[in-house]
Amino acid sequence: MNIEEQIEQNVPLAPFNTFKIGGPAKYFVQADNTEEIIESIKWAKNNGHKYFILAGGSNVLISDQGFSGLIIKNCSKSFFREKTADGELIRCGSGLPMSRLVLGASNHSLTGMEWAVGLPGTVGGAIRGNASCFGSEMSELIVEVNAYDPDKDIIIKLTKEQCGFAYRHSFFKENNLVVIDCLVNLKTGHNSKIRERMEEVIKLRTEKQPKYPSAGSIFKNIDLHDVKDAELLDEAKREGVFTGAGPSGLSAGWLIEKLYFKGKQVGGAMISLEHANFIINKNFHATASDVMMLMSLIKQKVRVEFGVQLKEEIQYLDY
Repeated sequence: MNIEEQIEQNVPLAPFNTFKIGGPAKYFVQADNTEEIIESIKWAKNNGHKYFILAGGSNVLISDQGFSGLIIKNCSKSFFREKTADGELIRCGSGLPMSRLVLGASNHSLTGMEWAVGLPGTVGGAIRGNASCFGSEMSELIVEVNAYDPDKDIIIKLTKEQCGFAYRHSFFKENNLVVIDCLVNLKTGHNSKIRERMEEVIKLRTEKQPKYPSAGSIFKNIDLHDVKDAELLDEAKREGVFTGAGPSGLSAGWLIEKLYFKGKQVGGAMISLEHANFIINKNFHATASDVMMLMSLIKQKVRVEFGVQLKEEIQYLDY
């Protein structure tokens, strides 16, 4: 396999992310399996180029200038099942879309993935960011993760505990390890109940989330230790946006909505009318600069009005 023959140049990146924003990649390659991912990384390192693993393209904002290194489009979509006493273990590639994992589980009457129906992105991205919604998170299902260490040129196996999962966080955000695949544990369930829960989640997503291009939630929910205003917390409890103790206790979207910012625009970027923690590219004319300026405005106003420092959930990919 000669990975160099597969590398393209000056490839527009907007079609490869959910925001539909971003300039071209100087170099671009599609990696369909573990070997191609590793060979692509080695090519970049040997030729003195930085690299970035791009999978589903959610939770990322790409610079208007694009990326001056190698974008490795992770398309490693393996899916293998192994029966257990009360369900199945599924080993899936990090480039497998979450939608495929959800569908594969439901088709075999396996429960545990219903919360993720409609979730954009891939399994690898969900592990790296410990994707969560509707009271469930990716880490609850993980048994082990295989990751490539480009410094040592080896694949290492990590247990769930070694992955350092926390709210919207994992060990993989602290290093340059590349998630290769994972083993998830799902239980046997009743197909009718699985489908019913999936329909409930789809309904919630349809009601609360925008249909226009976006990167998903822009800011993390707020750790209650960072909120000093007792009256603000009491109001949050009354309005049902207080999710309890812990790092995700207070809704960031609720604070942004209290500023009457829904519908506010900077250039082509707009705060969603459905959910204030989403910035949308409504007419496909938004730039990364528009989004960055709108994010900066939101952070400034929330800090001034509520004394809270919002933290970005999305990753910015600079030139």
